Amino acid sequence: MAPPLQISLHIGAVAVGIAQAALDDVVALAKAGKKRLYARHTLRESPQFQHRLGRAQSDLRAARALLQELSGRFWTTCVEAPDSASGFAPEILSTTAWLVDTAAEVVSACYRASGTSPVRDGSTLQRRFRDIHVLTQHASATDGWFAQAGSTLLGFDFALES
Repeated sequence: MAPPLQISLHIGAVAVGIAQAALDDVVALAKAGKKRLYARHTLRESPQFQHRLGRAQSDLRAARALLQELSGRFWTTCVEAPDSASGFAPEILSTTAWLVDTAAEVVSACYRASGTSPVRDGSTLQRRFRDIHVLTQHASATDGWFAQAGSTLLGFDFALES
């Protein structure tokens, strides 16, 4: 079971990477002086934009920290006690679902905050928006993993549904 769990962690890492790139995109847009139509201030000067940006960055930092911590524990277990690595399944799968969901929220916040710029063909932010929402459809990111993790907390055996 360790390779599929490792792949799930990779899906989480891709989601975090997409979210970081979206955050970088919107920061660059704001620093370039972007001003939304009819706005009094540039994005960079807008307290509402600054709030959204700060929240998105905090969410992303939390996702990255959780991914690193869980990956480190999983790796150590795979090296030191490989037979017990499958015990990580509920935690890894529910964490991956959370990571992808959180990353999608970060990307969506960046997309909404940047005005009409990302609706244009060729916009990197538009591509990141599409990519993260495609990733939310992956089997490793389904909401059902939360129920599986919750059931194991209640003493039920973990079982992959076929």
